[in-house]
Amino acid sequence: MATLRSLDKSSFPDEADRLTALEEARALVRRLERPSERMYDLAWVQPAFLTSFRTAQDLNLFSHLSSTPQSASDLAEQVHASSDLLSRLLRVLVKEHVIAESPDAANTYIDTEFSQALKDPDGIITGLDVYYQASLPQHRRMPEYFRCHNYQNPEDADHPPWKWTEGVPEYEGDRWSWYRTRPEHHQKFNAFLSAIRKDSLPWTELYPPERVLEGWDEESVLLVDVGGGNGKDITNFATAVAGSHTSARLVLQERVEVVDALAASRSQLPAQVELMAHNFFEANPVHGAKVYYMHAVIHDWAESKAHEILVRIREAMKAGYSTLLLFDRVVPERASDWDVKTAALDINMMCNFAALERSEAQWRSLLEGAGLRYMGYKKVPGVSSFIEAVL
Repeated sequence: MATLRSLDKSSFPDEADRLTALEEARALVRRLERPSERMYDLAWVQPAFLTSFRTAQDLNLFSHLSSTPQSASDLAEQVHASSDLLSRLLRVLVKEHVIAESPDAANTYIDTEFSQALKDPDGIITGLDVYYQASLPQHRRMPEYFRCHNYQNPEDADHPPWKWTEGVPEYEGDRWSWYRTRPEHHQKFNAFLSAIRKDSLPWTELYPPERVLEGWDEESVLLVDVGGGNGKDITNFATAVAGSHTSARLVLQERVEVVDALAASRSQLPAQVELMAHNFFEANPVHGAKVYYMHAVIHDWAESKAHEILVRIREAMKAGYSTLLLFDRVVPERASDWDVKTAALDINMMCNFAALERSEAQWRSLLEGAGLRYMGYKKVPGVSSFIEAVL
């Protein structure tokens, strides 16, 4: 027991070992709990926890916590809530390790590493809004969706399950365009994605930039980041080659509204990054680049749509020269080898896009079906891999 209590994130030499230990810890909990205990958690503990957590967020409670112990009465006065109510919420948050009770005085509360991270209103706390605005309403109706659709696997890219759960089956846009009609939802979703990726390693520390430079003729575009979002990945690459290849052309392609927003804050991007408005379902205007790069783009699309995207890139590639580099997930064949986040993400991809997380065999089939030659993948620490394809 003492050994278990002594373990924390610093107990492991690298990220891969930490993640393995985390999976083992989850498995340990499942082995220790009785079926009735697990169902009790699902039916009563987790709903009560989410209610307590969301109410604490609404009260802006976390901004008032610190390393100095405070009583429920002190905190209640600051957040303008009943002391009796807050005491009940705080107990749940303590038991779920969101906050801590001071070891020096009963019923006084202090920060944890987690609650400190919740102070930023645009940080990981936005995940609660994503849950209540989108995930909860959707997943409440998904069992009904499956019943009404004879328990078939959703594969129709134009009619993914979310349109049914939202009550807009004839809506012609995709999930992203629907989000853009709800600016608050869209902002929270983007903020949450940025927050959870904030501490991730730059991709250039996982995939050597020298591999991108290998065989580059110095006349063509070196790297095209297709669907590159806010430019984080292409900025990482520009930084990695800044000392040796400052004249290399790097192109960031995104929707017009994203490009316009980035252009308005141009100082945030390296000077050698070219902004280009582009819809990746249309012909790519950059022909013969050395590398076409996509980070977690293809997993957002059903087979038919993913095929279209890859065909457009293939048409722009130069045989014997260009490489398609996908930074995405390659899932194991055995269910027991999946990590729980990827298994849950696969369900979310199904609900929102009629898409999926793909195994190596599925990636090979998809790429070869688009006329590309699959060259294999390299697993890196965490959940993602680098997948390569050429003409």
